[in-house]
Amino acid sequence: MEKINIEVYKRNWESIINDFTNRLNVRPIDIIEHNKKNDISEIRKLYCKLRYEVHMVSYNKIGHEIGRVHSTVMYSVSSINNLLILKEPSIVEMWNKVRDIPGDYIEEKRQRLPSIRNPNGSMNGCNGQSENIMIWDMRKATQLTIVFR
Repeated sequence: MEKINIEVYKRNWESIINDFTNRLNVRPIDIIEHNKKNDISEIRKLYCKLRYEVHMVSYNKIGHEIGRVHSTVMYSVSSINNLLILKEPSIVEMWNKVRDIPGDYIEEKRQRLPSIRNPNGSMNGCNGQSENIMIWDMRKATQLTIVFR
Protein backbone atom coordinates (compact mmCIF):
# COMPACT_ATOMS: atom_id res chain seq x y z
CA MET A 1 0.00 0.00 0.00
CA GLU A 2 1.29 3.39 -0.98
CA LYS A 3 1.44 6.03 1.75
CA ILE A 4 1.55 9.78 1.35
CA ASN A 5 4.46 11.60 2.94
CA ILE A 6 3.97 15.30 3.47
CA GLU A 7 6.78 17.46 4.71
CA VAL A 8 5.41 20.24 6.86
CA TYR A 9 7.05 23.62 7.15
CA LYS A 10 6.06 26.57 9.27
CA ARG A 11 3.57 28.75 7.42
CA ASN A 12 0.55 30.30 9.07
CA TRP A 13 -2.66 31.47 7.46
CA GLU A 14 -1.60 35.14 7.71
CA SER A 15 1.32 34.54 5.35
CA ILE A 16 -0.96 32.61 2.99
CA ILE A 17 -3.54 35.41 2.91
CA ASN A 18 -0.76 37.97 2.34
CA ASP A 19 0.59 35.97 -0.59
CA PHE A 20 -2.96 35.57 -1.94
CA THR A 21 -3.80 39.28 -1.72
CA ASN A 22 -0.47 40.33 -3.22
CA ARG A 23 -1.16 38.24 -6.32
CA LEU A 24 -4.61 39.82 -6.74
CA ASN A 25 -3.59 43.39 -5.81
CA VAL A 26 -5.95 43.82 -2.87
CA ARG A 27 -5.37 44.33 0.84
CA PRO A 28 -5.79 41.46 3.34
CA ILE A 29 -8.30 43.56 5.29
CA ASP A 30 -10.53 43.64 2.18
CA ILE A 31 -11.03 39.88 2.49
CA ILE A 32 -11.61 39.92 6.23
CA GLU A 33 -13.91 42.92 6.59
CA HIS A 34 -17.60 42.78 5.65
CA ASN A 35 -17.32 44.31 2.19
CA LYS A 36 -20.18 43.38 -0.16
CA LYS A 37 -18.66 44.76 -3.36
CA ASN A 38 -18.87 42.10 -6.05
CA ASP A 39 -15.18 42.11 -7.00
CA ILE A 40 -14.07 41.79 -3.37
CA SER A 41 -16.62 39.09 -2.55
CA GLU A 42 -15.43 37.04 -5.53
CA ILE A 43 -11.84 37.33 -4.30
CA ARG A 44 -12.98 36.24 -0.81
CA LYS A 45 -14.76 33.24 -2.36
CA LEU A 46 -11.58 32.33 -4.26
CA TYR A 47 -9.67 32.41 -0.98
CA CYS A 48 -12.19 30.01 0.55
CA LYS A 49 -11.83 27.65 -2.43
CA LEU A 50 -8.04 27.75 -2.22
CA ARG A 51 -8.00 26.98 1.49
CA TYR A 52 -10.64 24.25 1.32
CA GLU A 53 -9.85 22.36 -1.88
CA VAL A 54 -6.12 22.95 -2.27
CA HIS A 55 -4.93 23.32 1.33
CA MET A 56 -7.52 20.87 2.78
CA VAL A 57 -8.57 23.20 5.60
CA SER A 58 -11.98 22.72 7.22
CA TYR A 59 -14.89 25.08 6.63
CA ASN A 60 -14.88 26.07 10.29
CA LYS A 61 -11.20 27.00 10.31
CA ILE A 62 -11.53 29.04 7.09
CA GLY A 63 -14.53 30.80 8.58
CA HIS A 64 -12.51 31.61 11.68
CA GLU A 65 -9.69 33.03 9.51
CA ILE A 66 -11.95 35.45 7.62
CA GLY A 67 -14.60 36.13 10.27
CA ARG A 68 -17.44 34.18 8.67
CA VAL A 69 -19.50 31.14 9.62
CA HIS A 70 -18.85 27.74 8.05
CA SER A 71 -22.04 27.83 5.95
CA THR A 72 -20.88 31.04 4.27
CA VAL A 73 -17.58 29.35 3.42
CA MET A 74 -19.45 26.34 2.01
CA TYR A 75 -21.56 28.63 -0.16
CA SER A 76 -18.43 30.49 -1.31
CA VAL A 77 -16.68 27.32 -2.47
CA SER A 78 -19.81 26.10 -4.26
CA SER A 79 -20.38 29.48 -5.91
CA ILE A 80 -16.82 29.75 -7.24
CA ASN A 81 -16.88 26.15 -8.48
CA ASN A 82 -20.03 26.95 -10.46
CA LEU A 83 -18.43 30.04 -11.99
CA LEU A 84 -15.33 28.03 -12.93
CA ILE A 85 -17.51 25.37 -14.56
CA LEU A 86 -19.14 28.14 -16.61
CA LYS A 87 -15.65 29.42 -17.44
CA GLU A 88 -16.30 32.97 -16.25
CA PRO A 89 -13.22 34.76 -17.70
CA SER A 90 -12.44 37.02 -14.74
CA ILE A 91 -12.79 34.18 -12.22
CA VAL A 92 -10.68 31.79 -14.29
CA GLU A 93 -7.98 34.44 -14.66
CA MET A 94 -7.88 35.14 -10.91
CA TRP A 95 -7.95 31.42 -10.03
CA ASN A 96 -4.99 30.77 -12.34
CA LYS A 97 -3.02 33.43 -10.45
CA VAL A 98 -3.62 31.97 -6.99
CA ARG A 99 -4.21 28.22 -7.30
CA ASP A 100 -0.53 27.33 -6.85
CA ILE A 101 -0.08 29.14 -3.51
CA PRO A 102 1.37 26.53 -1.14
CA GLY A 103 -0.32 25.73 2.15
CA ASP A 104 1.21 24.02 5.17
CA TYR A 105 2.94 21.35 3.09
CA ILE A 106 5.25 20.92 0.11
CA GLU A 107 3.04 20.56 -2.95
CA GLU A 108 5.20 17.97 -4.80
CA LYS A 109 4.74 15.45 -1.97
CA ARG A 110 0.92 15.53 -1.99
CA GLN A 111 -0.86 12.71 -3.82
CA ARG A 112 -4.16 10.86 -3.68
CA LEU A 113 -4.68 7.26 -2.61
CA PRO A 114 -6.95 4.97 -4.66
CA SER A 115 -8.91 3.72 -1.62
CA ILE A 116 -8.95 3.78 2.16
CA ARG A 117 -9.15 0.02 2.77
CA ASN A 118 -6.85 -2.86 1.97
CA PRO A 119 -8.32 -6.00 0.37
CA ASN A 120 -8.21 -7.67 3.79
CA GLY A 121 -10.55 -4.98 5.16
CA SER A 122 -8.09 -3.19 7.43
CA MET A 123 -7.31 0.48 7.15
CA ASN A 124 -4.21 1.29 5.09
CA GLY A 125 -1.07 1.53 7.16
CA CYS A 126 -2.82 1.94 10.51
CA ASN A 127 -0.83 -0.72 12.34
CA GLY A 128 0.68 1.59 14.94
CA GLN A 129 4.25 0.70 13.88
CA SER A 130 5.14 4.03 12.24
CA GLU A 131 7.22 6.67 14.00
CA ASN A 132 5.68 9.40 11.86
CA ILE A 133 2.32 10.96 12.58
CA MET A 134 -0.39 9.41 10.41
CA ILE A 135 -3.74 11.12 9.94
CA TRP A 136 -6.80 10.56 7.78
CA ASP A 137 -8.46 13.16 5.62
CA MET A 138 -11.93 11.63 5.48
CA ARG A 139 -13.21 14.31 3.08
CA LYS A 140 -10.68 13.22 0.44
CA ALA A 141 -10.40 9.60 1.67
CA THR A 142 -6.63 9.81 1.96
CA GLN A 143 -4.08 8.78 4.51
CA LEU A 144 -1.40 11.35 5.22
CA THR A 145 1.95 10.76 6.90
CA ILE A 146 3.33 13.96 8.36
CA VAL A 147 7.13 14.40 8.48
CA PHE A 148 8.24 17.50 10.40
CA ARG A 149 11.32 19.46 9.38
